[in-house]
Amino acid sequence: MLLLQLYQDQLKVEVVSFAKDKSDYDYFESYKEQIEKEFGKPLVWTRLNDCRHSRIYYTIDRDNKTDDEVFDFFTKETNKLFKIF
Repeated sequence: MLLLQLYQDQLKVEVVSFAKDKSDYDYFESYKEQIEKEFGKPLVWTRLNDCRHSRIYYTIDRDNKTDDEVFDFFTKETNKLFKIF
């Protein structure tokens, strides 16, 4: 699942895996270096052992971005994640 999150101070694009056994997350993590190279930036990798889901995400500070800049960020980064995942 791909999530876009708009907070007051941050913008976040996130891939969420819901596999109970963490097999999806572990598979992607085994390609972490290649995935981050293709994405072009380091991602945050969170294997939540006590939860059903795990997360891979990227955030930036919202600063004073206009609505157009926010839209451009989400469009650009989600397109990259769709191609990778």
